[in-house]
Amino acid sequence: KAHKMYKVFFSVLSLYLLLHSSHSLSQTQFEWNQLYVIQVDTSQVQDMMYYLINITVKDKITQKTVAVFQEEGIPLEFEVKKMGKQALFFYSIHSGGESGGITTLKYVILKEGRIENHVASDSPASFKFLDVDHDGIEEIVTHHLRFEWFEVEENCSIMSFYPEYFETLEYFIPKILTFKNDRFVDNTFEFKEYLQKHYLALLEKRLRIDEYEKNYIAGFIQYFFISAQLKQRKAALTFIKKNNKAFQYYHCQDDIRIQTTVFDFIKKHQQDIIKWWAR
Repeated sequence: KAHKMYKVFFSVLSLYLLLHSSHSLSQTQFEWNQLYVIQVDTSQVQDMMYYLINITVKDKITQKTVAVFQEEGIPLEFEVKKMGKQALFFYSIHSGGESGGITTLKYVILKEGRIENHVASDSPASFKFLDVDHDGIEEIVTHHLRFEWFEVEENCSIMSFYPEYFETLEYFIPKILTFKNDRFVDNTFEFKEYLQKHYLALLEKRLRIDEYEKNYIAGFIQYFFISAQLKQRKAALTFIKKNNKAFQYYHCQDDIRIQTTVFDFIKKHQQDIIKWWAR
């Protein structure tokens, strides 16, 4: 109990010190819906690169505060968007940090008379709003990082992306979130036309280049996986075989190197690739 009390004490003390060592940066008000407005106050912590962010929901008529959400980080964007009949207030915050950090996208929703705050996306990847299926309601498009690394065999197991992949997020598998039952859910594989046109076509163009992924197969693995999800496994293997490359598996313990080809590797481990996604 004493340990818990100390944790509470230091949490309160830390918040007090943060609030008293920061200075006001900006205050912005947003029209949210017929009942409420939202006020965003951001203040930078003194000598630090992050901010305290207060998101205050107020009654339009009385200006009485009805809800407050507090965040810390680097504020990015704040906006109100219609999702069908619902008006949602979105805000994104970056955690910062030397390792790159993550971007968290949250939304405030009025649900059955209650004001709630939910996470839509929490990832190192960037995101955008896009009406993928042209139905008048935007989806959130970000990226899956499931194949950021891939384990296949004992003593020769870890494979992680080259830096160029992190610099060019379009090479990662798209992640498409749709708004259903007041939540954002991953419905990526429902958007087959988008995946074919805006992802597989891009990878095919890159994978045909001789120098591209000369000793590495991240793009081929992702190409195969998405093709398999679209019931095009046989066509994918045909494409990979046609554009086959020699491959040395460098990421092994004890400096073991396995001489193989991209096609042989994927053909051998195709079930592992499918299973890895489901982990």
